[in-house]
Amino acid sequence: MLMLREFREASGLKVAQVAERVGVPYETYRKWEKGDSKPNWEQLCRVADVLHCSLDDLTGRRETLTQEEQTMLARWRTLSAQGKSTVLAVMNSFQEDSGSSEKQAV
Repeated sequence: MLMLREFREASGLKVAQVAERVGVPYETYRKWEKGDSKPNWEQLCRVADVLHCSLDDLTGRRETLTQEEQTMLARWRTLSAQGKSTVLAVMNSFQEDSGSSEKQAV
């Protein structure tokens, strides 16, 4: 089963926006999301590009992410290199803080 809706919603896009970016009519994309029809290989690759995810993600071949994780991943993929660097620095600071808290508790 394709996870088109989940990744579209996580990316904050509307059906019409994805359809336009992929180059298919609105109803065609809507049918893909409902499972009434399936995109061909080329179309599926374009959908993955538009939604900033892999084909494995779209086809459910990987561990399923929660909605929150999908949203964070979609947002991560749209960040600039500087934005990613900033997010990683913040995350690392939290890991360091939790490590020192664990040491204090011991």
